[in-house]
Amino acid sequence: MTQKKMEAMKIFAQLEATRIQAEGKEVPRELRNILNIARSENLMRKVSRNVMQERFNQIEKWGIQRHSMGDWLKILIEEVGEVAQAMQKGFKSEKETDSKDLYKELVQVAAVAQAIAEHVGELAEHDRNTKNAD
Repeated sequence: MTQKKMEAMKIFAQLEATRIQAEGKEVPRELRNILNIARSENLMRKVSRNVMQERFNQIEKWGIQRHSMGDWLKILIEEVGEVAQAMQKGFKSEKETDSKDLYKELVQVAAVAQAIAEHVGELAEHDRNTKNAD
């Protein structure tokens, strides 16, 4: 769905929900779903931009990385561990760590997962091109 269509649907859904509520009726589930999607859209775009920026930061720092799947798994698990540490903030089990910003750590996990997906996609494309060349 294009962004303009989504905006139009969002405005219509908001107006329709307001009208229905003014009549003292319950807003239908389908309309509530549209409103929930519209509210989520901006946040999804923000997170996606942050993940992309983190990918740029990673490439700037380490270049395009290509690892074995085992090494990728180690990198991903290390990042997930930092998420786990950040999630423990405020609990008795909390320990001193650099992982204080849960959002930042989650963005890094997503960026590493994206880097792995890019690598896997590149390998798959190479395999297709090799088979087509035969």
